[in-house]
Amino acid sequence: MHITDQQLKDHFLQAGIFTKEDLLLLEQRAQETAKEFQDALISEGKISLDELNKIKAKMLGIPFVVFGEEPIDFGVLSLIPEPIARHHNIVSYNKKSETELEVAMLDVEDLGAIEFVKKKVGLKILPRLTTESSVKKAL
Repeated sequence: MHITDQQLKDHFLQAGIFTKEDLLLLEQRAQETAKEFQDALISEGKISLDELNKIKAKMLGIPFVVFGEEPIDFGVLSLIPEPIARHHNIVSYNKKSETELEVAMLDVEDLGAIEFVKKKVGLKILPRLTTESSVKKAL
């Protein structure tokens, strides 16, 4: 489920988001500042973290969710203890069926958080990517 920098660069090129020259300059800037490529993208203002997460969700084939004005059912939200939710940036927001729970998170590769929630609620966990502001809004 991990997206490598090269996969991301290939996607940017194919989608026409950046040129090869843009990506080479960003790589060079990342090396000069000792940052990861994805961090350099954000710090250089080339893309926002939310936009990057949307792209990653699309590449991974998982939904990207943003919480709006519609409230989350407290019974579903409280399935994950608040300290765990805040520490791992994970929010349960939809009990899809009697066996499945949708959770929004910033890092769908946080297997520890997913396993914890799975053991706690006894349901199959369906991870979804979201924004930091959505997690804060939900909590």
